[in-house]
Amino acid sequence: MPSNIGTSESINSEVIEISLGRNPVSLTEQHNLNSTCKVDNIGINTAGLSYSGGEMPLKDLAKMSMGWIRPWGGATKNAELNLDSNGYLLSVDNDGAQTIISDDLWGRTEVDNNYVVLYDGEGELSFNLQAARVIKNEPGRIEIELKKGRAGMVELSTNPANHLRNIRIVPLKNEFDYEEKIVREDYKNVWSGVGVVRFLDALETNRTSEVTWGDRRTQGLFGHIGNKSKNAAQSIEDIIQMSNEMNTSPWLLAPHMANDDYFRRMAIYVKENLNPNLKVYIEYTNEAWNWGFPQTKYLSELANKNGTNQYIEYGLRAKRLFEIWTDVFGDRDRLVRVVSTQFYNPWVTEQIMKTPGLSEGTDALAVGYYLGHKLGSDKMAQQVLSMSDDDVFDYLNTDSLPTTKSKLIEQKKVADKYGLELVAYEAGQHLAAVGKWSDNALLVDKFIRLNKNPKMYQVYMNMYKNWNDIGGGLIVWFHTSGKSSKWGSWGLLENTYQDPATAPKFRAFKRMLSDNGCL
Repeated sequence: MPSNIGTSESINSEVIEISLGRNPVSLTEQHNLNSTCKVDNIGINTAGLSYSGGEMPLKDLAKMSMGWIRPWGGATKNAELNLDSNGYLLSVDNDGAQTIISDDLWGRTEVDNNYVVLYDGEGELSFNLQAARVIKNEPGRIEIELKKGRAGMVELSTNPANHLRNIRIVPLKNEFDYEEKIVREDYKNVWSGVGVVRFLDALETNRTSEVTWGDRRTQGLFGHIGNKSKNAAQSIEDIIQMSNEMNTSPWLLAPHMANDDYFRRMAIYVKENLNPNLKVYIEYTNEAWNWGFPQTKYLSELANKNGTNQYIEYGLRAKRLFEIWTDVFGDRDRLVRVVSTQFYNPWVTEQIMKTPGLSEGTDALAVGYYLGHKLGSDKMAQQVLSMSDDDVFDYLNTDSLPTTKSKLIEQKKVADKYGLELVAYEAGQHLAAVGKWSDNALLVDKFIRLNKNPKMYQVYMNMYKNWNDIGGGLIVWFHTSGKSSKWGSWGLLENTYQDPATAPKFRAFKRMLSDNGCL
């Protein structure tokens, strides 16, 4: 919910009139989510879980906190911690161990400041850094006030025979319902109307090393970044519960090294626990053509071993994934099997689709529908520095948009050839400095400024128009919330509570939903 919306439970709705130049729109923030209103063909990629992220979708901050580490600057800072299988300390030496609960970058309002820390076992917890103040401390339960700033927690001692574990850090008002409803109401309100949520970063798809079902992250694991006991992804259990609560169809990605048993157990869990009115989109890994990710190297090594190529290896593994999920689900109306490809290179699409039997078991061909990626490259970065902001938008509208539309048409022809729906697994601007240019402050600042420029609204609306004009299906924008940096400005919002008047990409996104009858 935007920061200028009241938080009183008595408020049913407030209307924000936002000036969009010649495109005024009224955004109604429903305090009670209308879960029946959604646009099936518009989706969003959610950001990953992180204590330093621009959003905290879950009520339990422990799920998004940093895993335990040694104290900074301590004598034992490089020593291994003694952790159980869920990332909790089995023993603590004199230096203790610490975690970061939150960097407080998600726009939390002052109203949301009373939290309770719940835990099992025996030991001593304290709090450091700027933000946490203890109000009440009793065994198994500590009430704290979160002020603005970074909040840290320290484990000073634990009983090895009954070690501290099952830590939960939830709003005091949700102490007794955080397990039944794990998603924050404000988060649901901001993204209401969305039909599909893709969990690329939440599943740590581009960093996963999971092979067996036992390798996956489970609900009981403490912390996120820095936890070495398990993969840092969000648990599939929480993802499915999140999808049910938000009434959105999940787009899931299977790890590139996962075995067949993993595929099957994942499918069984989803079928048994996802609300029956929701579909599930299933994709094998992410951007298997992108050499910036380990999955491409993995598939290339498989190809060298098998005398094929990386595209066939991708196709074979995707085909096997789809066979298993189809067998488990049976009901084909609930399952959408997605093959993804390199947007600007239809040749790659053809190579993938040469995989024997792949097209017959696939429903959709997915592209990453980005524009403006050349602007941050060696080819154009220097030129961009000499361009005015208006010049850059002229380039996006007169060069990038027509170029991307022609590529959409090419990919649509390939999709039609194989009887597939064309969908977008990601979409949006790609104004990001590449290589050495990421250290050029002038270019980075320019790209950040351009993302905040009101003209970006119309760029997104033009992208959406072109998508519809060529007959595209589901379009999943990238992504929910995240602070702009030298690595890019990927979030539609910088944080969950950002004023929509300062977020042209988010306003365009909401306009797309409203044009389809939903806010």
